[in-house]
Amino acid sequence: MKILFLTPRFPYPLDGGTNLRTFRLIQSAAQEHEVSVLSFADRPVRPSDLEAVRALCDRVEVCPAPRHGAVRRLVTTLGSGLPDMAFRRWSSRFAGALRSLLREEAPDIVQVEGIEMARYLPICRGVRRVFDDHNVEHLLQWRAYVVDRDAPERWPRAAYSSIQARKLAAFEGAACRLADRVIAVSAEDARALQALEPRGRYAVVPNAVDTRGVGPRGERPSRAGLLFTGTLDFRPNVDAIDWFLDEIFPRVRVHHPAARAFVVGRGPRRDLVGRGQRDAGIAVTGAVESLDPYWSRASVYVLPMRVGGGVRFKALEAMAAGVPIVSTRLGMEGIAAEPGRHFFAADTAIDFADGIELLLDEPERGETLAARALELVRERYDWRGVAPSLLSVYRDLV
Repeated sequence: MKILFLTPRFPYPLDGGTNLRTFRLIQSAAQEHEVSVLSFADRPVRPSDLEAVRALCDRVEVCPAPRHGAVRRLVTTLGSGLPDMAFRRWSSRFAGALRSLLREEAPDIVQVEGIEMARYLPICRGVRRVFDDHNVEHLLQWRAYVVDRDAPERWPRAAYSSIQARKLAAFEGAACRLADRVIAVSAEDARALQALEPRGRYAVVPNAVDTRGVGPRGERPSRAGLLFTGTLDFRPNVDAIDWFLDEIFPRVRVHHPAARAFVVGRGPRRDLVGRGQRDAGIAVTGAVESLDPYWSRASVYVLPMRVGGGVRFKALEAMAAGVPIVSTRLGMEGIAAEPGRHFFAADTAIDFADGIELLLDEPERGETLAARALELVRERYDWRGVAPSLLSVYRDLV
């Protein structure tokens, strides 16, 4: 079959959750089918990145991402029944390129990656449509509202989230109705989407990682290192790292003054960068070519997530790296990991700091958690085992 992927970002390099998922899905589809990609790009695509995708595909087309500023999007969404995310990746140029590809390639299936691409589903009428919902976005916004509503300084954000959650619920439900199959990243997400649109047809294709070559770590880090990774302008991550640095890390430093926090990922805000410059115990790196040096420095991986949904690649990557995890229960949502067996669970700042200190003071306990987590990720969350789930979705559609 011919399968056309519509992607909100160029799917390489593998520098964030969107690309980690999209690239592996393309890779999986290419095992049995002819694959084409129509993608947005925020900047010129490097030749090496283009080649990495072309090696899997029969055709790759790239459109410049639209430049819809936050103020313009806010004004637009206030006057519309559509959510902000419906405007972020809307482009008449992309729509024209899609129509051309539909005529020229005649794909059997069009796979739409993420809610911001869902406005292109109606253009693909007459073709089997797969909607891969990376996050249940209305639930993410509702959780953001719940976190922000109790802090007066965050009331504007809470109001925004409340409005967007309602609009997203309607928009996400409509996308589920239009699609011939909806893919969710976890059974929990599939149930949430089914509550929006009971008539939808749902399948679960979990996020996963490449576990080839991974194994238990060698020497322990010589200094207490606490690692957080992720796209640092993504709202759930903004909330997580602010909560960690404001309320958790200071408690840890009372008994572990030499502890260092590594905040790694693209898009750090200016105030976060400044915080790292002022405090020698906080390293804000920005984007890095490889996480390997930071895994080796990490005594504990922290997942202080209070907002969000789906299955977090950061959790799976930490499990595969053999680093013990302290996380909120939300941070490990959608993963078959058990608190106390695969990670230390903590949902308050005090409990979170206590969990970190426990693993720093008793490293053998952390190593036991990490070994069990590594075994779990190898068994359940390796891409080689997940690929058949995607391929079965295509077979069921024919």
